[in-house]
Amino acid sequence: MEEAGEATTLSAREGGKGPSGQRLGNYILLEELGGGGMATIYKGHHAFLDRPVAIKELKSRFRRDSELQDRFQREARTAANLPHRNIVQVYDFWRDREHRYLVMELVEGLDAAVMLRRVGALPPYVALALVGQVCGGLAFAHARGIIHRDLKPSNLLITREGVAKVGDFGIAHLMDTPGLTQPGQTLGTLAYMSPEQIRGERLTPASDVFSLGIVLYELMTGQRPFAEDDAESVTAKIIADRPTPPCRAKRGIPRAAQRIVLKCLRKRPDQRFRGCAALERAIGRVVGGKPADWEAFLRRYLELLPAEGEASPGHGRSLRIPGHFGRRLRRLGLGVGLMGAAAYGGLALTGATASLGPTLKWAQTLLPSLPGWSDPSPRGPEQGPRAPRPRTTRPAGRGAPLEPRR
Repeated sequence: MEEAGEATTLSAREGGKGPSGQRLGNYILLEELGGGGMATIYKGHHAFLDRPVAIKELKSRFRRDSELQDRFQREARTAANLPHRNIVQVYDFWRDREHRYLVMELVEGLDAAVMLRRVGALPPYVALALVGQVCGGLAFAHARGIIHRDLKPSNLLITREGVAKVGDFGIAHLMDTPGLTQPGQTLGTLAYMSPEQIRGERLTPASDVFSLGIVLYELMTGQRPFAEDDAESVTAKIIADRPTPPCRAKRGIPRAAQRIVLKCLRKRPDQRFRGCAALERAIGRVVGGKPADWEAFLRRYLELLPAEGEASPGHGRSLRIPGHFGRRLRRLGLGVGLMGAAAYGGLALTGATASLGPTLKWAQTLLPSLPGWSDPSPRGPEQGPRAPRPRTTRPAGRGAPLEPRR
């Protein structure tokens, strides 16, 4: 089993040492930002278009590995065909002798892994707003037959404007087509794999839903649902064990958010959300608002983060999407109205409404949907009982006209 993929952190949050001023075609390298096991990321600048970019270079020890070179090139081709606001855009790819370069959008902000290290766990609504945005980009990729296969916090990037983006499509898989994975080989990050991905079975969008469920669990609780030191025990727990409910792992998580996470983490793909579009809709019902509101919400949260160091444990917990309390009051009012209507109907059926005239009149001031009740009588409301409908009978002769029965 191979654990592939990398923490492609395209964030310009931390400067590093690099070949400042070096020229690569139309690009000028400014500084090294970081990278993962397979590539190094530099901050660069396009000399003619005058825009900042992120330049990803395949590390020298992999330059003779044809399989990794194919993966590197496939990442460029895959992401370049996914123009979406919530996906890191690819601008260019080229070869220079043994070197391979991938030029991408520079996301200036933070990734979710850095946020977790600084705050321990995100407020539930912040985590939902972040994952909800990512669902939009992944649903766009799924509609084009592409499964990400390596979703994890370090691959979820948040700009300073609060826009969440998913990056690193290096091991993405095209549905219903053979990939670069060899028999018996599993690609991805073990702690975030779905059961079917571990077993090497056919993947569907529900596989990415499972991985997003693990990410959402970790963002809200600060810990993974299937966490062990031994790689074999991690895979065994993902395949066989039920996760601890998030509400038990950390207090203050809404039940509705917990239901979303637990549905994402069901073992059978057909029991999860069918895809990220369905997951996005479920998050929207809990958080409220639209993706633009989620962006503004994340931007406010980032603005409250201290410039350096760790934030307080309760940081940002009082933040809500605009209109959140109004929606809760409307739902409460609807519930009270339905209960009142049911109670009124029950009283009318039992004939106990006459003695409750003053009470119902008071209730009418709270529930305007109730009918008027100015002069109750033993018959009920002032308009009296409804006149019975005339019933019709058919004479014995076939075809005879209907006559009303008196």
